[in-house]
Amino acid sequence: MTSQLAALPAGSRQAHEESRRLAQVYLERSAVAEQIQRQVLANLGVEVLPSGEFIGQQVEARADFLLNASFASERPCEIKADVRKTLFVGWHFPEFPLAIVHGSKHDVLTLIARQAQWMDKFESTGCLFNFQSSQTALALARRFAAGQCVFAMMDYCYEETSWVPARLLGQMVKVPAGVLKLACRFDYRIAFVSLRGDSICEVDSFAAKDSGIDGSAQRINDTLEQEILRTPPRWLLWGNHPVRLAGE
Repeated sequence: MTSQLAALPAGSRQAHEESRRLAQVYLERSAVAEQIQRQVLANLGVEVLPSGEFIGQQVEARADFLLNASFASERPCEIKADVRKTLFVGWHFPEFPLAIVHGSKHDVLTLIARQAQWMDKFESTGCLFNFQSSQTALALARRFAAGQCVFAMMDYCYEETSWVPARLLGQMVKVPAGVLKLACRFDYRIAFVSLRGDSICEVDSFAAKDSGIDGSAQRINDTLEQEILRTPPRWLLWGNHPVRLAGE
């Protein structure tokens, strides 16, 4: 899908219009997301957007994601972060491709479960680590031992991934534990990053050892919740939220 966009001039009206057209594919998925977020936020006592307004903003967010994924290299983005022995924690907001692409310029290793088409042109940088491929946990541990910065999306947990429970949006969810164990073992900082203006910034940071694995998971979720509630339609994984539920 992003290849169709990438063939158009970056920043052009044609690219903008094409991204909005392609995002309509997600209309049904956005309707499901709207139902889930309505129930979750109502349980929290948080005011929700009217149905049509949420769906419209969610489709717009997906269109923005498609643009960012297609033209990440061409889009200016400043990384305002301390790039030293840090586990950067991300989430699925429309600008997250910018964090991956521009982070690679600072030798930040990004953990992925599958290589999306838009990532292909960055494979040669050596800054992608597919943890579901033949690359082993030992290989990742060696990267941590060497002090390389790592970027991991922490708002989803794959079925075969080790996890710890932590509260998010009033419910207990599964948080990937492997990278947190490595961050504690090798005395890393953990820094949650998100968009502020035109920059990817640290919005929270702490020493992994000070919080431990369980404490780190909860602190990450606390920050994630704050980011989601800033603009709920901008979270692209509302539809996956029930999959992460861990029970009480």
